[in-house]
Amino acid sequence: MIRTNLNAALAYARRGRAVFPVADRDGRKVPLTAHGFHDATADEATVTEWWTRWPCAWIGTPTGQAAGIVVLDIDTKNGVNGWDALEEMGVLPLADTWTATTPSGGVHVYFQHPGFHCKTVANQLGRGLDTRGDRGSILLPDGDTRRWDPHLRPGRCELTPLPAWLVSWFRRENEPPPAATPIRRPANDNGALAPYATAALDSAAEAIRRAPAGKQEATLNGEAFSIGTLIGAGLMPEGFARRVLVWAGCQMASHRRGQPWRPDEVERKVSAALKAGAAQPRQVVNHG
Repeated sequence: MIRTNLNAALAYARRGRAVFPVADRDGRKVPLTAHGFHDATADEATVTEWWTRWPCAWIGTPTGQAAGIVVLDIDTKNGVNGWDALEEMGVLPLADTWTATTPSGGVHVYFQHPGFHCKTVANQLGRGLDTRGDRGSILLPDGDTRRWDPHLRPGRCELTPLPAWLVSWFRRENEPPPAATPIRRPANDNGALAPYATAALDSAAEAIRRAPAGKQEATLNGEAFSIGTLIGAGLMPEGFARRVLVWAGCQMASHRRGQPWRPDEVERKVSAALKAGAAQPRQVVNHG
């Protein structure tokens, strides 16, 4: 039998997997049904009608509790490699479970849904990492542009439970966010900073605090170097800037299991980056 998207969609439907058609619209994945993944079905007559009308449509399927799956989408494109974030988190290798490749070289890793809300988000778990859970969907392999791993596929291996580190992350994400904590700046003995310098320090501290997995060290070093160039230009006292940036670095979420960011480690990195930046003073144009 010649493999077509219709045959592939029917094969999923016969195994009880609800599907819906998706098209490529200028690089965007657009559902072809009125209500997107909400219209997904395993009814063979409906599936046949859809893929007869749209024979080249991709095969979408809902994710989340009703579907029984959560998918970790690992991107490797546009200079981003989600495997780097997973390595920094200390969670490699991943368990043997259903795994598929994508046209861009990414990987979709399927897990059992744990039975509580799992959010569908992009780049919040880490740079290059998306999660497809409740109120989400994913494109299933069609044997052409997307393929199952020959050994890690339905019928060849089990769909494994969501790993403990992802369970913990989803549970933390379900907790109400803490109240925003203002930056507690030490007293500045040298007087108030210029508005430009204050804004730059605010921006650097916030970028460090929110740095995602796979980008934390680079963000800490880059932002501290940038502030160092202001110190070198005489626009900011070095001691004050270091204390603020170290405080911000200690607020970074720990993605390394059992290895939180230590104040001495953060201060060492900040101090080195500030020194390197100060050696290359920023040229500030005076418009007065």
